[in-house]
Amino acid sequence: MIRGRRFLFLFYSLIVGTFLYAQEVVVARWQGAITPVTVEFILDKLKNINYMHDDSTIFILELDTPGGLLESTREIAKSFLNSKTPIVVYVAPSGARAASAGFFLLQAAHVAVMAPGTNTGAAHPVTVGGEENKQSKELKKKIEEDTAAYIRAIAKKRKRNVELAEKVVLESLSFTEEEALDKNLIDFIAKDYLELLKELEKRAESLEFAIFKEATELPRRVVEPTVWQKFLAVISNPNIAYLLLSLGMLGIMVELYNPGAILPGVVGSIALLLSLYSLSVLPINYVALALIFLAFIFFALEIKITSFGLLGTAGVVSFVLGSLMLIRSPDPAMQISKFLIGSITVALVIIGVFLVVIIVRVHTKPVVTGIEGLIGKEGEVIRSITPEEEGKVFVHGEIWFAESSREIEKGKKVKVVAVKGSRVIVEPVEERR
Repeated sequence: MIRGRRFLFLFYSLIVGTFLYAQEVVVARWQGAITPVTVEFILDKLKNINYMHDDSTIFILELDTPGGLLESTREIAKSFLNSKTPIVVYVAPSGARAASAGFFLLQAAHVAVMAPGTNTGAAHPVTVGGEENKQSKELKKKIEEDTAAYIRAIAKKRKRNVELAEKVVLESLSFTEEEALDKNLIDFIAKDYLELLKELEKRAESLEFAIFKEATELPRRVVEPTVWQKFLAVISNPNIAYLLLSLGMLGIMVELYNPGAILPGVVGSIALLLSLYSLSVLPINYVALALIFLAFIFFALEIKITSFGLLGTAGVVSFVLGSLMLIRSPDPAMQISKFLIGSITVALVIIGVFLVVIIVRVHTKPVVTGIEGLIGKEGEVIRSITPEEEGKVFVHGEIWFAESSREIEKGKKVKVVAVKGSRVIVEPVEERR
């Protein structure tokens, strides 16, 4: 009993010790667009820290992003603004950027830091689509005002340059690390983590985080996305999702054209399922998705029905329109590359033309199987034929009842000129020379 109590005491002491004394610097690295996968990665790490350590840990997000989804950005920024754990967003390494959505995360951090040779800004929401009408202009204005108000609220809470932060959204301004520091959009510049942690120690009192006083002495733990999260991040890229969708539909179309090929169908099915996952986490236009599916239906019908290219043309038009309208996001980083759309469209046209040529050749080729395949074949009379009485001929390895308008003796060569039910109509070969 005593040993059991000692064991429980040691166990609870270990747990309590973990909660009270597990101080560290957690570095989370993210490179790429801000998507729901980013939310899962960052917030999972932050929730674990908040639950176990509160303000006994420094959370550093090493960021390099071209932008991303505004809703995902809002979710992360909201967590930053309400976090008890001090959040440091560090735009690094040199050459990295915190553009568009990344600018919001940089401003939402307790401490905003940039490495030399980095840049931030360009957070203006860009509308997607063609010509602007009155309704689209009003919608654009609403999006701009909402986004501007959001960045003003963040900058005010973090005591940064509210007016300039708003201009980053409304005028799409961008800044180098030195310009951002000079204009009070970030707190300082650090070339590496040692310099960053030393600077945190100097600012411990002004930043009101006691843990910053011993920042350089704390153990550092680097966390990166899991293999699965990296994979999901890759396929959640709009260009990859679009490529998988096109490959999936093409593979299934080829399988329908050539049943039993197996490989195109298997690859196409896997690619299509992966694309559906990718599209489920992206802001898509379902009408555009329907247009793309309709395009491949037209392509499949072109294979089965000879429309002399009309169905194929309709498919190309439907595919291009659907591709251009597919992603509903104002962030350029989340748009499908026009070059990729053009390349896949050209590839589909080439494949479609190739299949149509093959089909036309098959349809214009003389029939060589079945009853119709007998026409033009030569054979031998094995029972005499008269205009009044049918005879028999040996043609194409088979014996057929035969009729003719002429009398043909046994042993003569004949050619089949028509098929009438189970009989063939023949003419003497000699008379046709």
